[in-house]
Amino acid sequence: TGNYPYWQCICPILYTGSRCEITSLGCSSNPCRTGTCVNLPNGAYRCLCPSIMTDTNCDIPILP
Repeated sequence: TGNYPYWQCICPILYTGSRCEITSLGCSSNPCRTGTCVNLPNGAYRCLCPSIMTDTNCDIPILP
């Protein structure tokens, strides 16, 4: 058994990963099913839905 040096990066906001190499923007996971995703400054997102869809991720159709 050997002891290995242990390190941990403390990432700034909007970054993640073992070396803070991954941008963690809300739209990076493609959450908006049929709408357009807009990244918000705090790492969250907002979906702009087409007129026939609704809900947070634009996944519920608006019935006529």
